[in-house]
Amino acid sequence: RDNGWTVVGANYELYGRAELDLVAVKDDTVAFVEVKTRTREGLFPPSEAVGREKEKNLAAAAQSFLNNSVAGELIRPGMEVRFDIIEIILLSLREGSVNHIKNAFTADVFVPEPDGGRE
Repeated sequence: RDNGWTVVGANYELYGRAELDLVAVKDDTVAFVEVKTRTREGLFPPSEAVGREKEKNLAAAAQSFLNNSVAGELIRPGMEVRFDIIEIILLSLREGSVNHIKNAFTADVFVPEPDGGRE
């Protein structure tokens, strides 16, 4: 299900430091989505793998994506930017669970004006 979201980017890498798993747009929101998968439930949920350093690198990759976006009119100045994590826990080959954590963390990332200036 897409729930109205349009995927505008996937596996966007910034100099080997961070990779954006998915970039999706819906209405006035751009979501950068980190997908974490584990084969079974452990002591910690998959989202715990996203620490401060990972957040910082994902934010840098997100800003780079927005600065160099080829998504055209789908991404516009003034849009809300958020960072989500999708946890996938595989219990078997045919069974698992998905947990979508919206606004998993915040960062100072913005959609630039077409001339590159900040709002």
